[in-house]
Amino acid sequence: MLHQRFIAFCVLTALCACGDVAPSDVFEANVATGLPPTVTRVAPTTAAVGSTVTIFGYGFSVIPTDDIVLIGGVVVPASTYDVATPQAAGEIEQLTVVIPVDQPVGATTLGLVVYDEASNNDVALTITP
Repeated sequence: MLHQRFIAFCVLTALCACGDVAPSDVFEANVATGLPPTVTRVAPTTAAVGSTVTIFGYGFSVIPTDDIVLIGGVVVPASTYDVATPQAAGEIEQLTVVIPVDQPVGATTLGLVVYDEASNNDVALTITP
């Protein structure tokens, strides 16, 4: 796990050096990257109620309950946090969330709030019955 966090640090350092991401020192210690939350993608992009979706990106809290997932504006608690394996550009961390049985079906968007910092909310997700 320590090795994965070191890799994450190296990837983030490279991103910051390229000007793609601006580091900040105003984040809670539980945000390992010290960056605002960003969601790069979800998998799968179509999910049935009751199924698990993985959220990829960075700027997540290592404590899942501190990651507030918004699916179509509905708050859904994150279930797990982990370092993404393998890591790709912009995909340093991952969360999982279970789609609630009362979640409205259809095309929607997903976003995230971590310690009052909002992510992008333009990641498409389709909920099926």
